[in-house]
Amino acid sequence: VIHDILNQFYRQWLVAGHGKVSLSSIADATAMILRISEEELGKYSFTSPLWDATRILMLGDQNTGPGYFERFLESEAAESDSPLVPARFEFSFGMNPSASDDPASSPQPVELASADGTEKLRIRGRIDRIDITPVGEFLIYDYKSGSMHPKAKDIEAGTALQLPLYLLAFEKITGSHGIGGGYYTIRREVKRSIVLADSLVKDLVVSRIRPSADFTGLVRHSLDCSFAYIDGIRAGRFP
Repeated sequence: VIHDILNQFYRQWLVAGHGKVSLSSIADATAMILRISEEELGKYSFTSPLWDATRILMLGDQNTGPGYFERFLESEAAESDSPLVPARFEFSFGMNPSASDDPASSPQPVELASADGTEKLRIRGRIDRIDITPVGEFLIYDYKSGSMHPKAKDIEAGTALQLPLYLLAFEKITGSHGIGGGYYTIRREVKRSIVLADSLVKDLVVSRIRPSADFTGLVRHSLDCSFAYIDGIRAGRFP
């Protein structure tokens, strides 16, 4: 439900003619996201104390303070000076169509080739959010409601392939240049964690980040690991 609310918020916000959420527009953004949240949460008929507590955590109240979505907007406003603009939401490729998918989604899976061009793999997926600069550079986010997510070291070890492969997929579809990816945790503590980043990213985001030591090589390494896993599975070795 958190994904649906954030997806609907940004689509309605942009259709209404707004730009990025900023300190000057955060009051209007808060009114919109809370209205959408009430509508979406109202579709559920749960009556347990746990559900009541979950609603309070999401929506906030006078005793607990701002909820998840107001904290999310505060995080968004903190990046209002960045040229990266939220532009695509629930962007899918090769997936069964869904009403919540971004209108620009691609019905076809994406084919990626090995370094020597002798092997091919086709991937399908859905990217929660893509922020794009005016010149087309893009950064992807995966929304997380849990407390754990892969770290940079997991990508380096070849055990977290989602972000690098999604970057390659969107590059293949659009011809644009992917500059990074991260996780956006939506809980009591809302936090962006950019775990894969080109050196360009440090000049495009307000918050401090650590660029990947070898961004291009790391993305390529992730693709190489994908082919190695496929070869291993074919040989009966499962990761």
